[in-house]
Amino acid sequence: MVTLKWTPLALALACAALWTGCCPREPVTPHPVAVGSGIYLDRTLFDRGRRDTIVALAAEAGLHWTREEFLWEGIEPEPGQYSESLLERHDARVVRLAAAGIQILGLLDYGVEWSTGGGAPSTDTQRADFARYAAFMAERYRGVITHWEVWNEPNLGKFWRGTPDPEAYGLLLRATADALRAVDPQIRVVGGAISGCGRDDRAFLMRALAAAGPGACDIVSIHPYSGESPWDRSDEPGDVCALRRQLAEAGWNVPLWSTECGHSTCDAGVAVEEQPGLLVRMYLSQFAAGIENVLSYDFVDDGVDPLEKEHHWGMLYHDLEPKPSLRVVGVLAGLLEGAWVQERFQGGGVEAVRFEKEGGLTLWAAWAGAEYPENDPLASRRGRVFTLEGLAESDTVTALDLHGRVLEVDREGGVVRLETGGSPRYLFIQSAGG
Repeated sequence: MVTLKWTPLALALACAALWTGCCPREPVTPHPVAVGSGIYLDRTLFDRGRRDTIVALAAEAGLHWTREEFLWEGIEPEPGQYSESLLERHDARVVRLAAAGIQILGLLDYGVEWSTGGGAPSTDTQRADFARYAAFMAERYRGVITHWEVWNEPNLGKFWRGTPDPEAYGLLLRATADALRAVDPQIRVVGGAISGCGRDDRAFLMRALAAAGPGACDIVSIHPYSGESPWDRSDEPGDVCALRRQLAEAGWNVPLWSTECGHSTCDAGVAVEEQPGLLVRMYLSQFAAGIENVLSYDFVDDGVDPLEKEHHWGMLYHDLEPKPSLRVVGVLAGLLEGAWVQERFQGGGVEAVRFEKEGGLTLWAAWAGAEYPENDPLASRRGRVFTLEGLAESDTVTALDLHGRVLEVDREGGVVRLETGGSPRYLFIQSAGG
């Protein structure tokens, strides 16, 4: 796995238990976290130079995961006949990503004319065709791609390619999962991939899972976009909480992943300068909401039309020049390498999340939770200060800004105060005994 790149080299820290000077603090069921993005190298299959540049930039940023699409219609254009020339190009991208230490979530989707008429599988025969294709892919990348996601946004007609049908999707999920596990019982099946997490979206998902039956998937995935709003100030946290409750009540005690989410920098979206802080808040607050793996959509802008929202989700412009968000997400990915989320804090207009790593290293990320101008000189007077108490005199404290630059620490004895803004800042504490 790629190691930390954009944070100061002096950060070899361990931490003792801390207490905030504010409340409330909310424990989070500890779980590992991963910072990912959809690189989608299938869009570069015929441009090796572009592919290699993108992979190099993703590896430099230290991304943990990517979501990679494998379209059925191109790979199996005729029954049982696979396009070896296209597969060799897929092989090359898989090898490149694996060599860069970036784990792959393989996405299996969409219909073929010869089986489904181009729509989604809706009969037992069509589902069996798709399941055989999935098994073929699992065998080809056995031991390299260990996680496979079944379909993309089946609750939308645009991607189901017909009227969305939760029961039909559930049956497809079950048939595909069984075929994948027949190849390798260790494969982790990711199901859901629903657009949104509102009431209707959750109802679709729960009906699909009921049709699929117990154990059909090992992980449930969602696409909780928040529009132009900060994720923690949108409806999404409440929707995710409701989903987790519904899953638990139905016996689905499985991890939750976010495999699409982000902020577009089109003319009607967010400013390029705002995207970095919003993306980091998105990752942090989703981890605090119980989501283990967050993969933003997407890593590279898909076009250049300033009015087209779908062209501008990336951390790289279409010409592969980095946006400011690339650096800050890279900082976050490095800081959270091997981290587990432990706790969230909300109070006095401040949001904060605590992570721990092996060796006792603790990281706090804190920001002003409400809409907040970063250049406001009255921040501290408005109570937007995150406070840690109970430190020993010998404890060492390091503060970083969004870009990984060291900040001056406001410390008085055993109390540390960090002035927060709209973009997160980080605090590390090293105990003398660490």
